[in-house]
Order: sequence, then C-alpha cells, then structure tokens
Amino acid sequence: MAKEILARLKYDNDTIKTVTQLVLYHDINIQADSKIIKRRLNKIGEEQFRRLIEVKRADMTAHAKEAREKGLFLIEEILSVLDEIIAQQQCFSLKDLAVNGRDLIAAGVPQGAQIGVVLNKLMDMVIDEIIENDKAVLLKKAIDFPANM
Repeated sequence: MAKEILARLKYDNDTIKTVTQLVLYHDINIQADSKIIKRRLNKIGEEQFRRLIEVKRADMTAHAKEAREKGLFLIEEILSVLDEIIAQQQCFSLKDLAVNGRDLIAAGVPQGAQIGVVLNKLMDMVIDEIIENDKAVLLKKAIDFPANM
C-alpha cells in the first residue's frame, strides 16, 4: 500500500524503496545480539538499519510507560551493539568478506553459480561466528565444501 501511495505522489524510486522497506521491517523483532544485528545489516545495510531503529524508537513512544521504557532501553542496547560492530569493522556483507569470487576460482572452486553459493555460505558462517573472516580460513573452508552444494 505504501508503494502505491508514494508512487501516486510521484516520489522517486529510491525514496519508495527506502520507505517500503522500513514499513516491511518495522515490526520485526530485533535483539541486542551481534549475530542478529549483523544479519539485519547484511540484509538492509547500516544506514537503513539505523533508520529502522529510529522508526522503532518512534513507535515505542506511543506505548504505555512500562513497555515504552523497556522498549527504549532495548533500542539503546541495540545501538550499542551496532556501534561496536561498526567500530570493530566486523564483517556483515560480501564486500567485507576476506575472499571474493576470484579468490575462490584461484583456489579451485568451479566457476559459475556455485561461486555465489559458496560466498554466501561463507558469509553466513562469518556472521554466525562459526569461522573468522580470514582469507586462509575462508579458502580452506570453501575447498572443503561438498561439490554439489
């Protein structure tokens, strides 16, 4: 509905995308957990995530006092974790991953769609803190993946 209204009001495509994404995610449950936050950052990026948190903060102001205080405290905790992730330059997107498609090809991963699958699997493992974002570690893991992933 927001997309149709914004289009009818002749907003540009970037604004429409930004607003509709915020509307889509405004009710999503976010905890002050680095893995959860990095997943959201991977999905929508830092700038949009910060906007989403501000939408959530605005939404909290309409709640009853006890729920509002609890919700605003959680938002501050989320922002603290977010700031820590950014300050430590933790990896949450493919562009920050210590390997890229060329690295995987050079390591022997077959060219084609599998490169993207492997990169995304590595990204998931880094976000979930299963493996570190280190080129040697990532390449070893990529080579160990089954050929039919």
